[in-house]
Amino acid sequence: MKKLLLFLILVFGGILYSSVNEVNINNKGLEVKNGLITFNSENYTGIVRADLAGGSGYFTLKNGYLSGQTDLKLKDLIFKFNVPDGYFDGETVIQTALNDRLEMFFERHELKRYKINSQAFTLNINFGSDGRANGVVSFKSDQFRDSYFSKFGVKSDVSKLVYKNGSADLKDGKSLKLYVDKKSKKMVEELFEGNVSTAKFEEDISKADLRGYQEFLIKVLN
Repeated sequence: MKKLLLFLILVFGGILYSSVNEVNINNKGLEVKNGLITFNSENYTGIVRADLAGGSGYFTLKNGYLSGQTDLKLKDLIFKFNVPDGYFDGETVIQTALNDRLEMFFERHELKRYKINSQAFTLNINFGSDGRANGVVSFKSDQFRDSYFSKFGVKSDVSKLVYKNGSADLKDGKSLKLYVDKKSKKMVEELFEGNVSTAKFEEDISKADLRGYQEFLIKVLN
């Protein structure tokens, strides 16, 4: 019985080990076909190591498309995320320049922390166990601020939104609510005039759209 158990462990262990593919980004077998990354002419599933001048890390592909864990640093550029099932899981960091950085943290598809630093605005928000936001959004650009409020059909000269228990005051009886819907897991922005909701926007923020990052990696491969 022990010999049989040992045999099964060795066999299945070998299968699992052999299923893990890993290649270097400079491998000539890596190519791009129809927007997908291939290896030896087949859509690649596995890890691509990117040990390059000025950077290092890796990204993971499934059938030629970004999926799973990515942790890549190239000079000022950072891609760090885990997408095991089409949704972000755990820590997510996207940095395209020193002054353009996004950080998020997810648990079971639910956004818990949200931080952005860009040329137009900064955002630093935590979502409580009830899903309601606490934190600050500061506008650096009047143009961006006006564009942001225009989607709600209002104008405001506030330079900072301070969220407490999911609500930020806009003056003149108006307020903005920011929260994560506990059922849908979507992030919700809602404008209230008094106690009446007048505009509402929902974003499935945990759902990962990796096409832009895929396009960047394809440029690196080319």
